Amino acid sequence: MARSYKYSYQIRIEPDTRPILAEIAEALGFVNDVPGARQGDPSPASLLDMLAERYRQNPGRVLAALRDAGLSMEQETT
Repeated sequence: MARSYKYSYQIRIEPDTRPILAEIAEALGFVNDVPGARQGDPSPASLLDMLAERYRQNPGRVLAALRDAGLSMEQETT
């Protein structure tokens, strides 16, 4: 996924999270296609960009998919 912009957003994540995100990105086909030293490397940033784009298009569907995958911090109310 080619990028026509540069923006840096720094967040704190667990040390083991970055390589896992890279693994997910690679498995889903998100690799850096910009010529240079990082070309062909997994691109977690592109994965997150696509997630945000899909959320903008259909928030309910994205949230349902994430919840279905167990990605929710919501407390069960029973």
